[in-house]
Amino acid sequence: MSSAALPAFATVAIAVAVGLWPRRAGDAGRRRVELALAGLGSVLLVAVKLDDGWRSGSFLSAALPIQVCDVSSIACVAALLGGYRLASAIALYFGLALSSLALVFPDLGGGPASLEYWLFWSRHGVILASAIYLLAVRRFAPTWRDYARWCAFAVVYVALVTTVNDALGTNYAFIADRTPEHTRAVDAFGPWPGRAVVMLALAWLQAAALTWLLSAWPARRRAIVDCGRKPIR
Repeated sequence: MSSAALPAFATVAIAVAVGLWPRRAGDAGRRRVELALAGLGSVLLVAVKLDDGWRSGSFLSAALPIQVCDVSSIACVAALLGGYRLASAIALYFGLALSSLALVFPDLGGGPASLEYWLFWSRHGVILASAIYLLAVRRFAPTWRDYARWCAFAVVYVALVTTVNDALGTNYAFIADRTPEHTRAVDAFGPWPGRAVVMLALAWLQAAALTWLLSAWPARRRAIVDCGRKPIR
């Protein structure tokens, strides 16, 4: 078993438990879980960005909140607090479908003795738990219209990240002409600049498969749970 297998398994197990448990709670209990996940997600996002900036020595090049996991964290908070459809779709497509890949290919330089290590697993665990909560408790299932809006968002996101990477020499979203320091997993997507196109196309396909799978659920299973919040829209 690799050194990352155990924390990855523990992160998934805890996230699933946290995401599913509120199904048996009342409205007040669910709302507390939503607020807790949103609050913890916000704190961890800020902590990760401060740690990235501190370790790199440049907050401008390392602490911009535009990594896939950063966008996932922001979307999860917006979906939990505001119930917005696009945010909920991003939380699923980016958070559940893409950010969870980091559990398999962690971009980590430090071990359990480092703050980076605990922030990494904690942040990804909260993202995963939030996405599972949206699916299992709020019964959010993206429509093909949600999928189309997310595809447009993904194009804008890739264009923005590419511009920032070219300007600052960074590797946000791992689509620049660089290989991440601690993992070579992105090399499987081919050389740059074709890598960005391949990764975007695969993300579209993955999101389409998730949309098709969720749209097959019976309508009664997709009823929105009223937790004293704004409806998903």
